[in-house]
Amino acid sequence: MLILPLSGRISLVSSTIDGYKYDETQEDVFPEGIPYIFEDANGVAYTPGATGIYFIKIAEPQNYEIQYSKIGTLYINPTGNNLRKIRTYLDCVEENFSDPDGLFYIAHYRYENPNEETIYIAEGPENQLTGPAAATSIGELPFIFLPGQGTFSIRFNGDTLKWELTSRDSTHKSSTTSNANANDNRCDSGISGTYASFILYPNPVNGILFIDQNISEVVTLDIFDFYGILYLNTSLDGRNGPTTHEINMSDYPDGMYFIRITTKDDVNVYTVVKD
Repeated sequence: MLILPLSGRISLVSSTIDGYKYDETQEDVFPEGIPYIFEDANGVAYTPGATGIYFIKIAEPQNYEIQYSKIGTLYINPTGNNLRKIRTYLDCVEENFSDPDGLFYIAHYRYENPNEETIYIAEGPENQLTGPAAATSIGELPFIFLPGQGTFSIRFNGDTLKWELTSRDSTHKSSTTSNANANDNRCDSGISGTYASFILYPNPVNGILFIDQNISEVVTLDIFDFYGILYLNTSLDGRNGPTTHEINMSDYPDGMYFIRITTKDDVNVYTVVKD
């Protein structure tokens, strides 16, 4: 995985090729070096200034057809003076003393991306968990930061757990840190119910995605694909009590989607696979 503004760093790309025909070598087939090309999910080639997710491929030489065992991915972030940093927050810490791994606490983190574009920050020095609890904690850090807000959770043992995130603020980098430990702000007793306020099924989905809404308010629904492209923005009205909404995803391309539901008090992000 490469995450970068595209600016003369293509030397970071490398590949291993097996199976040349006719006893030829790489020098025979690619005498001027391997010609990499970058295409998005729709097969559109990268153009200078574009952002988003691109697949790293090789321009096929004459008399050859390339078969890939694994295709590299290039994540290109926006740049410029108008870029604003992503902020991180610890919403609360939930107790779960029945955890089978002895991780009796759940840190509920939230981020806010004030930019209009999706930002990509790979797990590593600029997106990491640190502190005494990090080594045994369980959960996945986000690396795709959708416009607006998103949430995720990490199970940990109650010692200090820090989420450190570095992102661009104008032309320079800026870091934020959100700490969690067993003594931090407790989640409301209904935090698990908050996540159960919406039940999405089936998953994977082929046609209709059903969303059971169990809170009495109007909420906002956003559907993004894996590349951060917004497919749907709408409202779900649950003011008349528990109800089931139907979202027709039959025309959506196959792949992974992020379903973000924003209530007056919370933001919930779900992952759904369309096949």
